[in-house]
Amino acid sequence: MNIKQKLKKKAMLWGTSAALSLLMFALPIFAIGTVVAVPVQAVSDFFDGIGTFLFGDGETDADQLIIILQSAMGNSETQAQIKQVYTSKLENADAPIPLHQLVVIQFITGIEFEDMSDELLDTMIEASITRANKTEVDDEGNEIVSEEIGLNELSLYVDNLKRHEPFKSKLSSVDTSAIVQIIERVGSVDVNSSIPQEIIDKYKGKLLYPFRQKYGVGDSVGIYYPSGVAEMHNGLDIQAPCGVNAYAMDDGVVSQVGNWDNLRGNYIFWENGDMQYRYLHFQQPVPHRVGDTIKKGQFMGIVGNEGYSFGCHLHLETRLNGEVLDPLQILDAHNPIFE
Repeated sequence: MNIKQKLKKKAMLWGTSAALSLLMFALPIFAIGTVVAVPVQAVSDFFDGIGTFLFGDGETDADQLIIILQSAMGNSETQAQIKQVYTSKLENADAPIPLHQLVVIQFITGIEFEDMSDELLDTMIEASITRANKTEVDDEGNEIVSEEIGLNELSLYVDNLKRHEPFKSKLSSVDTSAIVQIIERVGSVDVNSSIPQEIIDKYKGKLLYPFRQKYGVGDSVGIYYPSGVAEMHNGLDIQAPCGVNAYAMDDGVVSQVGNWDNLRGNYIFWENGDMQYRYLHFQQPVPHRVGDTIKKGQFMGIVGNEGYSFGCHLHLETRLNGEVLDPLQILDAHNPIFE
């Protein structure tokens, strides 16, 4: 059977097996928009229930834990709590500590946001940092001692935490290498990636909606399951029918064009300053070349189902300096329709 003939399996931000596993713990899961809000305790209990930490095929309990963590940390309400708890501390830390490595430990340890005291935060920050004295001799022969500060390897960070409660009780029975893998795999998700308000203000209501009429939307930015395996979806699927013309959201210059690509089908990328736009899965090759100037409202291509696609739609991406932005945050009902 051709892959396009298979039924597309979708999930908002996690798979059926992960959801069923959480339900086994009889813990509540709250749906907010298209992102699932997962209670901290639910993540911690799921972590406790993993017997062997095996990663890689997308189906193991450890793989499902990564998806659950990504879902939990990607929820807008959770991100607001993360910023409230961590921002000030990290801004004043002696070294630039990746935010996700602290939040992952919080979640798998089961520490609620209201219980994240300054003492716990200081313990996590100090566990992340290495300090060493460096002695130098100046031109006059005087010894000058200074402190060099850097980041510990993740394995040492985890081992340091295992010496302190409540981390000791929760993490000591789990091999350090497994916890390091969890942190590294979740680290592919920027938990602090909400679009700055000034960017929303700059673009919302000003970009052109790509069609002459509004259509429904399918998957947006997040994890989805097009073939039964968790994948990252970096754009918004607008469910326009095949054969409909699509128009440019904004001015810009074409940076990449592809024809009959196995994944993207017929596609086009263009840029305007620090903003990049992508349209994928066109029915026919696009009538533009790299370096062409694009004007807002200009014809870009015909909606199709080419490439790694399971139905007629336009896959639309918006990126700021390469970072994926959720188009739903800057493209709304107030965006003008091309007439």
